[in-house]
Amino acid sequence: MMNLEKTDFSKTYWQAEQGNAEAQYQLGLMYSEGEATQQNFDRALFWLSKAARQGHPKAHYSLVLLRQIQRTQKRALQ
Repeated sequence: MMNLEKTDFSKTYWQAEQGNAEAQYQLGLMYSEGEATQQNFDRALFWLSKAARQGHPKAHYSLVLLRQIQRTQKRALQ
C-alpha cells in the first residue's frame, strides 16, 4: 500500500480517481473528518464504498462506523 499524505487533498483525490484503493480510503476519511476539505458524509460514504469494493479492510470497517453514526444522528433528530 502507498503511504499517502493525508493533508494533500488534491494528490489523494487524483489517485482515488485513478482507482487507488488506499487513496479512496484516505479520501473517504478526509471527507468524514473534514480534514483538508469540508466535512461531507455522503462523499465519505462514496469513497469508502469504492475502496471497500476493492477489498480494502479498513474501508469496510470505516464504512460500517460511518453508517452507524448517520443512523444515530437521524434518530437524534427525530
